[in-house]
Amino acid sequence: MSLLNVSVLPDRVLMTVDTAGEQVKDGRRVKREISKMLPLVHLGAMVGVCGNTAMAIAVVQQAMIGPAKTFDELVPLIKPITEAAFRSVSREAKANKTPITDQQVVAFAGWSEADGAPAAYLCVRNAQHAFTVSRVLTTIFCPGAEQLPERDPAELDDLVMAARAQVEETHAKHPQIPIGGQLLVAEVTRNSINVRNHGAL
Repeated sequence: MSLLNVSVLPDRVLMTVDTAGEQVKDGRRVKREISKMLPLVHLGAMVGVCGNTAMAIAVVQQAMIGPAKTFDELVPLIKPITEAAFRSVSREAKANKTPITDQQVVAFAGWSEADGAPAAYLCVRNAQHAFTVSRVLTTIFCPGAEQLPERDPAELDDLVMAARAQVEETHAKHPQIPIGGQLLVAEVTRNSINVRNHGAL
């Protein structure tokens, strides 16, 4: 399980992730630091994941070979791109005899020229093993996105505080889950993607 929070503000999208992860090697779980969000620079977009972190790389690969030239053109392709990425990650996991999480949450953030505003979308794999896409209207929090209602847009300080609370709560309830490490925050605007490290969680 990963930390993935997204807030859509009037002039930008903020995306936060943690860096704690683990790799199954020779049947043992090895803790490591992982990038859980990656940019699609040519589309002015950021991809973040909550689930198997290999999904971030797989989704970016699928988007890179796709026909989209703008973030708006990417949006209708989110579901097939994410489905193809999951199939790829699942095949690799099966070949390596490593576990894969059933629940996957993939966030896409960018600038919609059609709307003249920032936008974000979630592609979520549900209990019926189907991916569904929905637009993020304000703020989502993961873990906890499935229980929490939409919030007013969260500013950076709110996201940082929420992330620290999420990590603390998850460690208390599920100490075996790799969550924490460093807090990375991406800011996506019309013409830029900036990523900052906000320190240890």
